[in-house]
Amino acid sequence: MVQCTSTALLPPPDHIAEQATAERPAEPGYVACELGNAHNDDDHAQLLWTEDERGGAIWARWNTSSTRIEFLPWCGVRNPNRDEACGLFTAHSAGHSWEVVDATREALKAVLSRQYPHLFLTHDCPNPLPDDSTPECP
Repeated sequence: MVQCTSTALLPPPDHIAEQATAERPAEPGYVACELGNAHNDDDHAQLLWTEDERGGAIWARWNTSSTRIEFLPWCGVRNPNRDEACGLFTAHSAGHSWEVVDATREALKAVLSRQYPHLFLTHDCPNPLPDDSTPECP
């Protein structure tokens, strides 16, 4: 499943905005959804930082009417084919992190794996893109 392409601008946190000057303004930052594109009307989400001691992470969540920052616990589901856990939050929709393909990242990996095959291990090969244009991995 292809990754969602939704983005949003978040205002700088208050403690940063308070330090802003005319020469050094506090700028908003953008976030990009990490969920699969089939997450329906659920909020979009991007991980901001991990809080493993609490068993989760801080996520930016947004929809057409609001944005928020919140702590969410890790999904906990493990990939049956590799020794890795889902990198998303519990109760997320639209597939686990290993099922979500970032088409831009995979296109870059495809180009780089052709130019520098010795740098890629088999498990690092590009995932197939929806149009099957991903080249064979070395």
